[in-house]
Amino acid sequence: MKISRREMLIGSSSLLASAALGDETKDAGTSLGVIEYSYSTRRAADRAKNGNDLVPFLEYVHSAGAGGLQISLGVRDADDAKRLRDRAEALGMYLEGSLRLPRDKADLDRFNAEIHTAKACGATLARTVALSGRRYENFDSAAAFREFAARSER
Repeated sequence: MKISRREMLIGSSSLLASAALGDETKDAGTSLGVIEYSYSTRRAADRAKNGNDLVPFLEYVHSAGAGGLQISLGVRDADDAKRLRDRAEALGMYLEGSLRLPRDKADLDRFNAEIHTAKACGATLARTVALSGRRYENFDSAAAFREFAARSER
């Protein structure tokens, strides 16, 4: 689908107008979420102030209009996981976990604990990365990436 410059400008101006309305559009049922790295400076400051408590950061991205949050949940105790899940539900938000694959057999326990934590926090899914870098660093062409992706789907 091609889009003209005029259509892009009209769409952009609509987006800017809705952003200017603030709270009036925030509860319009958006499901657009953010990943913690989109707010890396804020996340670092939040971590310095609140330690491992994710609720204040969840509340911050909610106030910015996010419908969900993709974040490294790590390993949490049952009470902390429940508190985060309950707050996300109260805000009408979803959580997605970001996991690091195990490096070897000895790292499997950490990986399994993170999966259980994601579930306890109410994460709807957990994501991970299988490549060691960006696509353009791992593949010399789009065709090489497509070939890799096709093999991975089998």
